[in-house]
Amino acid sequence: MLVVPSQKKIVDAAMLTQCGEALQNIYDEMFLLDFSCGALRTIFYTPGRLLFAQQQDAAAFAPQQMLASYVHPDDQAQFYRFFQRDQLQQLQSRAASKCVLQFRHKEKEGAYIWMEVTAMAVPSLGDMRVLCCVRDVDEQKQAEHANAVLQRENEALARAFSNIYLTIVELDLRSEQASVIKSSSHMGMQGAQQPWMQLLRYYCNRHIQLEDFQQVLETFSTKALRQMLKSGRRSRTLEARCRFDSDLYAWVELSVVAIGPPEEQKLLLTSRDIHEQRLLRSIVDRFVYQNCDYFVYLDARRNSYVMISENDKLTPVLPPSSGDYWAEVEAFAHRYVAPEDRETYLREMSLTHVMEVLEHQSDHTFFFGMIDPERGYSRKRQQFMYYDKANAMLLLTRIDVTRIYLDEQKRSNQLREALQQARTDALTTLFNYRTIGDLITSALQANRHAQSALLFIDLDNFKQVNDTLGHLEGDKLLQRFAEALRRTVRPRDLVGRAGGDEFIVYLLDIPAHEHVAQCAARLLDVVAQLRDARLDALEVSCSIGIALYPQDGTEYRELVDKADKALYYAKAMGKKRFAFYSKEMRCHSQGSMVTAIDSQR
Repeated sequence: MLVVPSQKKIVDAAMLTQCGEALQNIYDEMFLLDFSCGALRTIFYTPGRLLFAQQQDAAAFAPQQMLASYVHPDDQAQFYRFFQRDQLQQLQSRAASKCVLQFRHKEKEGAYIWMEVTAMAVPSLGDMRVLCCVRDVDEQKQAEHANAVLQRENEALARAFSNIYLTIVELDLRSEQASVIKSSSHMGMQGAQQPWMQLLRYYCNRHIQLEDFQQVLETFSTKALRQMLKSGRRSRTLEARCRFDSDLYAWVELSVVAIGPPEEQKLLLTSRDIHEQRLLRSIVDRFVYQNCDYFVYLDARRNSYVMISENDKLTPVLPPSSGDYWAEVEAFAHRYVAPEDRETYLREMSLTHVMEVLEHQSDHTFFFGMIDPERGYSRKRQQFMYYDKANAMLLLTRIDVTRIYLDEQKRSNQLREALQQARTDALTTLFNYRTIGDLITSALQANRHAQSALLFIDLDNFKQVNDTLGHLEGDKLLQRFAEALRRTVRPRDLVGRAGGDEFIVYLLDIPAHEHVAQCAARLLDVVAQLRDARLDALEVSCSIGIALYPQDGTEYRELVDKADKALYYAKAMGKKRFAFYSKEMRCHSQGSMVTAIDSQR
């Protein structure tokens, strides 16, 4: 008795017997094409999977009618050719031969699945008949496609893996034999098999720098690798300096990793170029982390942060993480920030202010001073920048710039000192002749509507001091007189040394002529107070010539020239006195002083 699966419905049991029971387990559908009458006779089919077969005993076969409704557009041409009468009748000339077609069939739901039709010539059925068997191969095709994709992906991964490494070696510790999978430095060695220790020594002798030779040899010896596996470790890495195509050494990373189960004792050894990576890491370590106190990942929306890295130097920093950024900033400011910078620090660290600045600039940077318990005063550079602008994520860094700050302070002081030396007289520290002239010129241009006076002063009998007491005592007298000038005039007035024992005083914004006379009289008294036992016999005093602005002139050189004339007039009148410049020098005695009065005044 013929037994068939329950899901099959037999239409022609006799024909099924002829074709064989086994076909039912392989195919979803079977039908016979009779070219003598152009009919299709169904042998069996699977309900819900009726493709060609008709439930009636015989029907006309018209494959062209199936194309638009059931066959995928890309498969229609080959489907039509497959079922051409001439094509199938060629099977009759080749006994027991067959031809196969795979195509995509449209299901009721509209999706396409892969089907396979096998057409076979069966001599016992007659010359005009072809047996067609249909089966669902969709899962098979999907699996083939997945395998193809997986194979391509694996090949891509293998290529990527291979490209990373300079050398790849597979080692069987049981036999101590190594297979060279890849060798960038010796292409001829790829595929070679050698004893591992022999290959390792060859590699070390040819490539490894002498200082690293012994460490590489010991780390990757068969003895060391067996101990590694015995301890439960499955990998090991070592950095060493290697030489390849030139005499220059570059850093490489040598790695070993166990592959497969432990009992197989198979290892994969690789080397890869890390020279650029190590160089960048060295640059970062030396030039970034050396002076960088920390990196902080800051969530501006949630007012929280996490410290990514922190320098191990003893310098106060924010706590490693916090859900309240601003509270930590305030606490830090009042504890560590220098008092003079505290207000600035709190303003610049405010997230509202930071976000406003970052709307217009790529980063927000400011400087502040910090009182460090370990290092004393230090200078810091604080910087904010966006990491993820859409989500208001910021990176915050703080860099120590104390050395730079102190160097700049030192240079600034040196520059200030150099400028001071260039502008002042070395002996008296008053403004030198060039500087006093520039300053008076600037003052005249800035105060065109204010009265002023230029006093030209000369120490009387100064040559006798040098000749009698020596130049050292003469210099001391000049220094004492210069200091007395500074004390006598107002802070805003200008005092300079014209050279030798001559000095210039410029009085700004004088309210009246009498104030100039009072100042000149005080200067005469100052010299009298400088007297001591050694100077008494020399009768040291001073004479003063005065020119007024704008009456006597509006330019510096003009005022100096006229004050100089008045000075010589005062000396001619007996020294130890002052004189105003006048076109007609008529003398008028007033106690201890002689005043030249302009006839037009």
